[in-house]
Amino acid sequence: MRKGLSVVICCYNSETRLPDTIMHLSKQRISRDIPWEIIVVDNNSTDNTAAVAENLWRKHGKWGIELRIVTEKTPGLIFARQKGVEKACFEFVLFCDDDNWLAENYLSVAYKAISKNSRMGALGGTGFPVFEGKTSPPSWFQQIRNAY
Repeated sequence: MRKGLSVVICCYNSETRLPDTIMHLSKQRISRDIPWEIIVVDNNSTDNTAAVAENLWRKHGKWGIELRIVTEKTPGLIFARQKGVEKACFEFVLFCDDDNWLAENYLSVAYKAISKNSRMGALGGTGFPVFEGKTSPPSWFQQIRNAY
């Protein structure tokens, strides 16, 4: 495996969630000496997930950063993730949900952290909730906030 980072986004009917996720990936500030790619795994979608991802990256993507669409016909996140890992070109794989908006330095920080510590097998980040069309969270959210 080559040094670098493969960002895997597993999708099922994600055409409405992907635009913000792709936009945030297009704004990554990462050193040119850290190669990376995006792999969108279309997990048997019935909408235009693949076309939306491709068109968005063609319009907003970074020069030299490839976005590849692969298909996994077997439904389920585990199958989609396995397909993403199988297709990854780089030594480190970062799973990004189709509704996650990564901070501009996320890939850079993640790559530096994991490449400097050979004992590290996984890492994560902090999530900040955004509520679709609302300014405040639903009433049930406070009960699960710590698990978010």
